[in-house]
Amino acid sequence: GRSGLRPGLILTVRLTPRAGSDRIEGWAADAAGRPVLKVRVAAPPVDGAANAALIALLAKQLKRPKSAIC
Repeated sequence: GRSGLRPGLILTVRLTPRAGSDRIEGWAADAAGRPVLKVRVAAPPVDGAANAALIALLAKQLKRPKSAIC
């Protein structure tokens, strides 16, 4: 497949705003042992800026339109 993703796939992300740059750091586990994707973005957590940066970064990395990431 193009990216191996299925429609409706749920990805749990641990987002850190106000980082030095936008980057995907890799996989970690939450307190319950569930996998989470660690992501850092330079944008602040104001007016949805960090979430918008996350969507843009994921869309770029997955080679999907931003509208496919929600």
